[in-house]
Amino acid sequence: MVIDLVPSSGELPDVLPTDRLLVNGMAIPELRKDYRHIENWRNVRAVTFVWLWTGLLAYLGTHYGPWAALAVFILMGPMHARFAILMHE
Repeated sequence: MVIDLVPSSGELPDVLPTDRLLVNGMAIPELRKDYRHIENWRNVRAVTFVWLWTGLLAYLGTHYGPWAALAVFILMGPMHARFAILMHE
């Protein structure tokens, strides 16, 4: 017995387009333009804080013993994710 978890296209309601979404489900251009621009000061702040936190964690991990190094090892996970996000952008 095969159970199909995805309804057929005939069973789905017809909800597009709307006043905010196009036929393909994307937001209308007037809404999208606001999300495509990030102010320069926010970019500078993001990069600066990632590097400052990384430097602070590296300092703490190398100067305050093995327990601090273990804590820093755990806390660096989110920092690596933030660097990956910045690299992607």
